[in-house]
Amino acid sequence: MADWVHKERTWVEAQFYSMNGPEMSATDADFGPENFVEWLDWQCEGGWEVCNISIIKLEKVWLDFKIGKLCIFRKKN
Repeated sequence: MADWVHKERTWVEAQFYSMNGPEMSATDADFGPENFVEWLDWQCEGGWEVCNISIIKLEKVWLDFKIGKLCIFRKKN
């Protein structure tokens, strides 16, 4: 059985997503992915793969956004 390492990230909109942990932050519009699919590709760099995607209710409303996508990624250790 392979040992896996996991990371947890959250996506809400092109300028609101987590970069290095599950906590979200606002990002510069000129940096990073513009849509969810590009963001997934970006998160999968370095051997990561999507393990699970869940729709979540945000604890804090980001502008008018009330839901997001919680994504779990994994890669072999």
